[in-house]
Amino acid sequence: MSDQPAPPPSAAEPLVSVVVATHNRREKLLRLLASIRGSTGIDLDRVEVIVAADRCSDGTQRAVLVGHPAAHVIDVPDYGHLLFMAGARAAGAAVARGEFVFIVDDDNILASDCLTMLVATARSDERIGVVGPLMLLWPPGSGVYCAGAWVSRHGQCRHAHEQPRSEALVECEYLPNAFLVRREVMQRIAPLDPLSFPHNWSEQDQCFRVLDSGYSVCVDPRARVWHDSGYTAFTTRISEAAVRDQSRARIFIRRRYPDRFASLAGFWVLTFPITTAYYLIRFLRARHPLRLMRAYVAGTVEALRAPLPLAPVDQLEAADAVAASH
Repeated sequence: MSDQPAPPPSAAEPLVSVVVATHNRREKLLRLLASIRGSTGIDLDRVEVIVAADRCSDGTQRAVLVGHPAAHVIDVPDYGHLLFMAGARAAGAAVARGEFVFIVDDDNILASDCLTMLVATARSDERIGVVGPLMLLWPPGSGVYCAGAWVSRHGQCRHAHEQPRSEALVECEYLPNAFLVRREVMQRIAPLDPLSFPHNWSEQDQCFRVLDSGYSVCVDPRARVWHDSGYTAFTTRISEAAVRDQSRARIFIRRRYPDRFASLAGFWVLTFPITTAYYLIRFLRARHPLRLMRAYVAGTVEALRAPLPLAPVDQLEAADAVAASH
């Protein structure tokens, strides 16, 4: 992946690099790109759009080139498996040139002033490391997906599902799905770490490092996106690879940030049995329960044995490393 070309230079350096990781969701991606192109209050010539296509076989690349020729498509090399969210995001962030990097999933639609609001907020206070929009459910009127997110001492992730009553910033611990990061903060303090967290807990890990460095993480309720998630289940991905990553990441995050969580002894006595029971019920309803159980055990053992590397500094090398580790 290290030979991926950088986006072509423009007359003006980008203000915002929009990084979108995608896998076979062409229509949703095109809808997102159309909403980005409809942004107002910002010079679109200074909005750099980078699409990291991860093993797409639905004509995504061609559709983007035809419909949105200004977007830069990174065709993530085919390693025989998905690179997962963090790896694809890292590939895109590695070539981003904007002052700010806006990470957004392909199943979103941006309000026309979303980017303008987020950039203005980030520029208003240098202590803001990450700022995200109010995330609403699609279609409009379906409620709030996330108005800020926190992690309990026992590792339960909680999203605020009520719309803030004022336009004041809402400080929180992490943001999923869509968030703007100062590029210098992402490079120096909080690069994506797909080797340690390929998918689950990636956003928490990144934002924890931002907070630990003295920056804030917040939501600007004036900026909005609509999230077309298409699911309501507590656990959305039940596959061998996803289960292994889920079981590994929830232990690994505790080992990396022990002061943020209750003791590991408490985890094994309380949280682990309850969570395991939940997963077993989901496994028994799946097609290959024994394979899923083996993946769950393998991820748990791997998390206990794994070393704790520092977060990679080079985004592209990080994406290569996670690909080679499979």
